[in-house]
Amino acid sequence: MAPNTLSPFSSLFLLSIIFLLATTTIINNNNNNNNNFLVHAKQFSNLKTLTISGFDSGATMATQLQFAHSSKVQGIAIFSGLPYYCIKNNLTRSEKCFKQANTIPVEELLDTIQRLFDYYLIDNPNFISLHKIYLQHGSKDRTITREALEKSKELYEALGVKSEYLKTNFDIPSGHALPSIDYTVTATDKENKEDNKNNNCGEPLRKPYIQNCGVDVVGEALKFLITSLNIKFINETIKDLSADKLKKNLVKIDQRKFKSEYHLMNDFGYLYIPTECQKDETKCNHLHVAFHGCDQLGEEFMVYSGYNRIAELNNIVVFYPMSKPQDIYNPYGCWDFFGTENGDDFRSELYATRIGPQMTTVTLMIEDIGYFMDMKSITERHATEVLIGLALLIIGLIYKFTAPLFKSAPKPKQE
Repeated sequence: MAPNTLSPFSSLFLLSIIFLLATTTIINNNNNNNNNFLVHAKQFSNLKTLTISGFDSGATMATQLQFAHSSKVQGIAIFSGLPYYCIKNNLTRSEKCFKQANTIPVEELLDTIQRLFDYYLIDNPNFISLHKIYLQHGSKDRTITREALEKSKELYEALGVKSEYLKTNFDIPSGHALPSIDYTVTATDKENKEDNKNNNCGEPLRKPYIQNCGVDVVGEALKFLITSLNIKFINETIKDLSADKLKKNLVKIDQRKFKSEYHLMNDFGYLYIPTECQKDETKCNHLHVAFHGCDQLGEEFMVYSGYNRIAELNNIVVFYPMSKPQDIYNPYGCWDFFGTENGDDFRSELYATRIGPQMTTVTLMIEDIGYFMDMKSITERHATEVLIGLALLIIGLIYKFTAPLFKSAPKPKQE
């Protein structure tokens, strides 16, 4: 199959958008520097590794972060998510990506990835081959079919991920929900107890889209991803580590200083800080970012998903960024995986790249927590290269359209 190529008009359009975004970024950065935007103490000084995960739209957002910053990520767990940049910014592709992903040639995805890298919009995709990949899909999930996860697996294999770095779990009989080992046991308030009656594995879906399947999927995924730690497991009999008791270690963090209000993100995200790391922050050297799914905007995802128990036992800092709904385009607060986020920025295909609005906010917050993402260098280098490239393109277009006019101009008459 012939690779997709950008027409001259499309190239000009894309570069123009990049130029406008880069210019906006430069202005915002200058304003932010004047306001001491990033001049404050980090919460953690010893973070050395980063893994990411998510469910539903959060899984797709995690994938976008993985490709955008592949040089900074060590692994990813995808719980019922889509392949990278599958929908693009075209909602007519939803049915294909959600339910017929097997019909999408992997070459199409690879070509898109290469083009984004050529424009310096994502990191070198060669880094992906070094990542640990965990893919999970419930056998009763009818929202996103297994084909979507199989296509992601095919894509990772095409990018050079070795079999020992790639693990799948497609046998749990859950619906479109995050499987849990003891969701019924840990939920203590009356409202959640009522919900739990219908949140057993594979039963009809309802909030908070966590189902008690008797399997610690999050723990299994983190154990596979984080090779630098000897991950310890727990079970529901350890009451001192119940989800409700660990809730005291969840703290709200302000997302507004990173322009979250303009990018369909909540004013606050959450950070889980293990007890030992509250006493000595240097004991935490790993950061995990967990993205909620659509319609998971309450605290249930942070409290009952299972991340906090593993984090508490293994001194892992967990960052839970939070999106928010938009009345018309995004009523369930999904992460932007199809170009719906516009805020005060330019609506385009750039949402899945390093300069995507939500991506930029999340990445700056990761860096603010204490894990180095090199955002200053990325911003400056990207802006410089885009401006040079756009200038050369404009010069070339001017020459192309004006040269024939000079050649065909009539010569003055000789008297």
